[in-house]
Amino acid sequence: MHRSKEELIRELQALKQEINSLKDSNKRKHLEKKISLNEVHLKMAHRIGQIGNWELNLLTNELSWSDEIFRIFEIDPSKFDATYEAFLNAIHPDDRDMVNKIYTSSLEKQTSYHIDHRLLMTDGRVKYVHEYCDTFYNAAGAPEKSIGIVQDITAYRQIEQSHKEQEDFIRAVAETSPALIYVYDMETNRNVYSNSGIERLMGYTQEQIQAMGENLFINLIHPDDLQKVFDYQSKILTASDTDTLEIEYRMKHQNKKWVYLHSIERVFLRNENGSVKQKIGVSNDITSQKQTYDALQNNKEKLIKAESIAHMGFIDWDLQNNTIYLSDEAYRIHGTNPKIGVDSVFELITNSVHPDDRDLVNQELKLAIQGEKNYNIDHRILWKDGSVHWVHAQAELIKNEKGAPIKLLGTITDISDRKKWENELLAAKEKAEESDRLKSAFLANMSHEIRTPMNGILGFAELLETPGLKGEKKQEYIHIIQKSGNRMLHIINDIVDISKIEAGLIKVENTAVNINELMAEIYSFFKPEANKNNLILNLKTSLSEDETIVNSDYEKISAILTNLVKNAIKYSNKGKIEFGCHRKKEILEFYVRDTGIGISKENKQLIFNRFSRVNTDNTKIIEGVGLGLCISKAYVEMLNGQIWVEDNVDTGSTFRFSIPYCPVNRLENHK
Repeated sequence: MHRSKEELIRELQALKQEINSLKDSNKRKHLEKKISLNEVHLKMAHRIGQIGNWELNLLTNELSWSDEIFRIFEIDPSKFDATYEAFLNAIHPDDRDMVNKIYTSSLEKQTSYHIDHRLLMTDGRVKYVHEYCDTFYNAAGAPEKSIGIVQDITAYRQIEQSHKEQEDFIRAVAETSPALIYVYDMETNRNVYSNSGIERLMGYTQEQIQAMGENLFINLIHPDDLQKVFDYQSKILTASDTDTLEIEYRMKHQNKKWVYLHSIERVFLRNENGSVKQKIGVSNDITSQKQTYDALQNNKEKLIKAESIAHMGFIDWDLQNNTIYLSDEAYRIHGTNPKIGVDSVFELITNSVHPDDRDLVNQELKLAIQGEKNYNIDHRILWKDGSVHWVHAQAELIKNEKGAPIKLLGTITDISDRKKWENELLAAKEKAEESDRLKSAFLANMSHEIRTPMNGILGFAELLETPGLKGEKKQEYIHIIQKSGNRMLHIINDIVDISKIEAGLIKVENTAVNINELMAEIYSFFKPEANKNNLILNLKTSLSEDETIVNSDYEKISAILTNLVKNAIKYSNKGKIEFGCHRKKEILEFYVRDTGIGISKENKQLIFNRFSRVNTDNTKIIEGVGLGLCISKAYVEMLNGQIWVEDNVDTGSTFRFSIPYCPVNRLENHK
């Protein structure tokens, strides 16, 4: 059939319209499908976020809820009268008036409505929701409808409540702690928190401490401790987050008295650059411990810490199943990392008991399990690295209703520090008793030593008054009086010197000292006395003229040599005495050798103690109070040297002491 060109064009246009119509239909279906899918996604998002939407027609009082709101309120949609009043009835009775007032106020003020309130479920449970809505108004300003959302925030409220309870707990622990707990800002140099311990320990309120600002240390720290505290502050700035630092210092109480504090601190907060911003610390008043320990240690310069952080672990032994639970701290007390653990806890505990204590531990455990006594014992444990630690272990037997033992619950505490302190206190007590014994011996000896020359002085002074006394006798008596006076003066000088040394009043005064000349003076001084006692006195020195002048304390070197040579003469009946000096690289070594009575091994260290002398059966009278060697030892140590004795009871003794060699020319070059 033949068709015209116009007919073909019309048919083509119709076909094109049909095709376009078909395309529009497909596009609509695609859009509808996409919208439907988006609605599904939105509902899923609302469901996951527990968010529902609502709309209230204020003209008709019709309320429209999404499905999610019904789930949040736990209301059956078929049984809900969708009105504003029905919504209020679903709210917790104690919150209804508040919700109504706030919503009504938002309408009056034309502001957004948002509020958190409670819902009361039929089973008595309480939920928390957050609501938000915007209201639309007509041209006259009258509200027409409100559109809003409701979100279930019960889980968030529970988390907030949990956090609040934790914060309240931490605050309660801090406020009830007997110690002072504080946070100090290292950037602003201010105290930013103190618990009530600041008032209990120091008498200040928290407000008073914070008001002192950056002047806190200047106002309260003892002047003698201030530099130590500042130096300690720099250590905090370089500490890691796991470092624990400790310091003792004095702080001024509000009543103006000084209180000794022991502080334990750690890094608390860092800034964005990683630098330390704040530190947290715990301080305890150790004033009484400090005073007690100082007395026991005879006024020691520093007090050994009398208190440390107690490490206590928990142990639960199931006697029926023979299984043992250890807390993390109990693992650490046994020298084991709790994160790594062990294959057998039972073997860890039994094998770690020190071999010498195992019988005692087993016996006490047996009695405890039998119910005869509670387990309460101190014993040692042995770590894998070989170190020994003291622990205090205590436990209580738990029985079932039939009286059969089922558990042994207890604690284990590391008391190594306490044991260490006990041993040190015992040593201090023994040392104090020994000091008392030596002082008693000194007083008895002193009475004799002073009375003897005093009797000589008084007796011969009285004889000088004898009528007709001849010149020779008079001179003899005067000589005896002078000798007795010199002896007493020497005793007094020794007592004064040792007192100054103990009080720290003796200082080193270095000058240019000619060693050869000094020793020659000593030789000249004692030569007559040696001759009088039929002793040969020799001087030997190997120092050249370039070596002999050194930078040191002339008086102290002279006093040391004088004491040693005097003792050599005193304890020698015959033979010879030799003293001298030689250089050993950077050391000057002096010696005094005699052929006297010698010194036994047990007396080698004793002779350098105060008031100590070597006992001798020799009939020769030995004068002195036993302070010379003690003074010499103190002087040598002041010169950064050492003193010792080489002895042979049969052939005499050799005393040696050394000091650093510092020639004057080297000192001048150094300057």
